[in-house]
This record gives sequence, C-alpha cells and structure tokens, in this order.
Amino acid sequence: DRLKDARVAEVDLPDGVHFVSKTRPEIAELRNMRLPISEVDTQRSRLPFVVSSETSGRKELKLRILDEDGAVIQERVLSVNFITRGKQGKL
Repeated sequence: DRLKDARVAEVDLPDGVHFVSKTRPEIAELRNMRLPISEVDTQRSRLPFVVSSETSGRKELKLRILDEDGAVIQERVLSVNFITRGKQGKL
C-alpha cells in the first residue's frame, strides 16, 4: 500500500470555492494548497482544511496524495455539497 509513503496532500479548488482560516485570511485567495499529511490522515474522511463557496450546490475539489519526492500516489475527486452561500462545505 503506497499510502504509507504519503507526505503531502495537494488540493485544487474549483472557481467560486475558497479556503477559510480565521488566523490566515489571505489563504482565501489561493486556488490550491499543499498540506503535510501522514498515513493516518489518508484513512480519515477529514482533511485539515476548511472551504466555503460563493454559491450553493455540489462542487468537486481535486486532491492528490504525494510522497516525499512529490510523486503522485493517489488522485481523488472530493464532491462537496454547499447548502447555503458562504457557509462551510461538508464532504
């Protein structure tokens, strides 16, 4: 299982979806982000980021799991349903 080599999650957001952070509001402008992760994180249904959307509806986020050399171990599409404009999405 190559997920034991997971070191980084790379997240790409679609148009109208933004990262959210109270302590780092500037991340709302980013279209993608790299976050350190471990094998334990890959087994959970949650990842260490929050997103919001300008509009309600289902949006797809692209996620790549990378090893320490930056090689792609796994690619996933996360479908998030945003219920109310500007509210946080749930997987």
